[in-house]
Amino acid sequence: MFLFVFFSLLLVIVVGYWVFWNVTPKGSTNAHSCKKWKLQDSKPVSKSITYLTNNDVNDSTFWVSHGSNGLISLINENGFSSTPDLTVHPSLKSSSRKGSPNGLCSNLDKKGFEISDEEVFEPADLICVSEDGVIAGFNASVSPSTFVPMVDASDQKKSFKRCCIVNQKLYVTEYTHGKIEIYNDTFELIDSFTDAELHSQGLSPYCIVTDHSFLYVSFLNDIASGTNGSIVKFDLDGKMIQRLISVPCCNLLVDSDSIVIVNDSKVQRLSKDTGAKEVTFRNEANDYLVVEGCKGLCFGANKLVLAQDSSLSLLDPK
Repeated sequence: MFLFVFFSLLLVIVVGYWVFWNVTPKGSTNAHSCKKWKLQDSKPVSKSITYLTNNDVNDSTFWVSHGSNGLISLINENGFSSTPDLTVHPSLKSSSRKGSPNGLCSNLDKKGFEISDEEVFEPADLICVSEDGVIAGFNASVSPSTFVPMVDASDQKKSFKRCCIVNQKLYVTEYTHGKIEIYNDTFELIDSFTDAELHSQGLSPYCIVTDHSFLYVSFLNDIASGTNGSIVKFDLDGKMIQRLISVPCCNLLVDSDSIVIVNDSKVQRLSKDTGAKEVTFRNEANDYLVVEGCKGLCFGANKLVLAQDSSLSLLDPK
């Protein structure tokens, strides 16, 4: 009888342990924090991807920049273009015949950031920053097929990587000189900031995201190798709050609860307050979910969407 009770208790403990690690979500309890995720088949995308962000008008479509083609497209969750591609022109001072679009962000308030064809004046719906130092805006009423350039800093050898808008200010990471630049809603440069210590170590800001209360910026020393990096939290005036975690990371995503990153090809969720690792996502076999060469990530269609060089992957909670 004693042995029966002993082995029964042992079985309960083993089953409980298995359930805790394989079924119970870790971290916050919203749909995006489940420990186990199913990676759907990658969807083909016709052009190489530089960056991806969600389309705030339609949750099932996504804006994608194609830096090598000088184009931006609106694609659906199957990886197919929903509308004709939009053209981003190169700097007027460049010898290139194609633009080099990189980061994208939406002007959610539809106020300020006015662009014009000299006849029609409208707020930009979407803003693009480019590798060659160009900031441009798009509104179909102004120009249905092209972005209108509003800033050209190519003569200063600036290289823009990512951007976001908060409180009618445009924050742009400028990699060459290692600064985060702040533009007002008339595209005038009004301030800049950085993490001086990281910059002195050769790290420059790359990705920037916001929860509309704070800014979260990834710093890298080398984009290609990604050997050294850090994620830093700033307030909206550019004052550093803290360095959250030392990891090389090109792309970030922030929601109401935490930060999602791809670090060493693994999808991870971190605390916004401390940088502590909350979840490393796993596949159905309970192995770490590996995503090689991530170009951007966003939430959409009740999924976590990741862009790779020429494909789109959608992660579903199991």
